[in-house]
Parts: sequence; C-alpha cells; structure tokens
Amino acid sequence: MRRLDDLPSNFDGVICMWASFGYFDARTNEDVLRGFAERLRLGGRLVLDVYHREFLEAHQGERGLRGVRDSRVVRHGRLHEELEYPDGGRDVFEWQLYTPAELAEAGARHGLACIAACSGFDETRSARPDDARMQVVLERGP
Repeated sequence: MRRLDDLPSNFDGVICMWASFGYFDARTNEDVLRGFAERLRLGGRLVLDVYHREFLEAHQGERGLRGVRDSRVVRHGRLHEELEYPDGGRDVFEWQLYTPAELAEAGARHGLACIAACSGFDETRSARPDDARMQVVLERGP
C-alpha cells in the first residue's frame, strides 16, 4: 500500500478487504486513499471493507474465541487489539477506525463520491459480530 505509485492508474476498481485500510498514521492513511483514487479511471470504484468505529467504541473489552483471548480498546479513534494464543504467542494490532461519513468526507478530498455505505450496526438491537464491519463504495468523478 505504500508503493501504490508504482502501479498504473487505469483500474476500473480497487477492493480493500478485511480492515486492510487504516493501519498507518492519519497522514499515511490519507496518502493511501489518495493513491487508490489516483489509480482509478473516471467512473472507477473503490470498495473499502473496514471496521465501523461506532460499533467498536460501544463494544470494547475482552472476549474469548476458540481459546484465543481477544482484548479490544478504542483510543483517539484507533483500535488497539491484542490477541493471546493458548501456546503463549501474542499479536498486537492497531489501526484507524472510521464511520461511513468520515470515509465519504475523506474520499471527497480526493475526487471520490460515496455511492453506497453498508453497515449492519444498529445500537438499538443486540450486537452481532458482523455488525463491526462495514463496506463503503466510492466512485471517481471528473
């Protein structure tokens, strides 16, 4: 993602799945989004599949998943996640979280219009694991 300038700028679509967007600091994340936009033809679309910030802010803490302890906390709009495995291994992750409106605004700065935002997050009902993720579709305009 840091070498998008090495790619040609003639794609009909760019797909970024499973929260692969947001791992960097705010400036680098913005540069990545700009790079995605620059790679698209006019009318080309970017699909971002990312975590929904508001869901994770409302559902922080620890949980167990098949023997793995998963601890999540949101600080300053960034998710800090630590996984501890039964064998003693450990992974630590951190990335920037967004709402659909924030991604639409960020896309607009680079000539991308938000044409769809899909999210199951609804704080009035019980949370399901898939509520944490959302998909945002941005289209490159003239």
